[in-house]
Amino acid sequence: MSVLRTPDERFANLPRYPFTPNYVQVETKGIPALRMHYVDAGPADAPTVVLVHGQPTWSFLYRDVIRVLSDAGLRVIAPDHIGFGRSDKLTERTDYTFARHIDWLHGLITGLDLQEVTLVVQDWGGPIGLSVLARDPDRFARVVATNTILHTCDPALEGELTWAHHGVGDGRVLLGSDFPNIPYPYPDALESLERAGLGAGWLRAVCHDNAASLFAR
Repeated sequence: MSVLRTPDERFANLPRYPFTPNYVQVETKGIPALRMHYVDAGPADAPTVVLVHGQPTWSFLYRDVIRVLSDAGLRVIAPDHIGFGRSDKLTERTDYTFARHIDWLHGLITGLDLQEVTLVVQDWGGPIGLSVLARDPDRFARVVATNTILHTCDPALEGELTWAHHGVGDGRVLLGSDFPNIPYPYPDALESLERAGLGAGWLRAVCHDNAASLFAR
């Protein structure tokens, strides 16, 4: 198993992103401990907001939100998922699963012992972040869900909802498009979606080639 770490100089002089890097070690079954990056801005004793990004971005997405919230007197934690931004990157795409992303984010939340969290989730940050909330609800006070999704993995819903992400048996799930009349942006996306399987949480996340290539940069 190989792990890459993007050189610090790649992050020098980014516009409106002056934040000092912070790191925590996170673990999941079958993978060595990895270094997960997060921004920590605002007063340490203030109410905490956790900003969870989706794919294919990183905490840079929230650079202006971090400033606004921290200027308002809140503590802002903005992690980079494993495989993104300043966090460690596994080179094998099959090492990334939905369940592992949940473990890694939960490891950051518990490693920092965050309490009374306002959780803000976007895109894939929704399924991941909300799964952490479901696992450890007493750490959270409120949720802000932006453009994100919730998975429906009940086999009984197959064919009932055109967008449903339904279970198909044997621990696997078929992911549907939220907008079935709009083509996926990458030619191999449908094939990759059909390879997605249900993990220890809800489903194993399998990324198409274009997005997965971002993990190893």
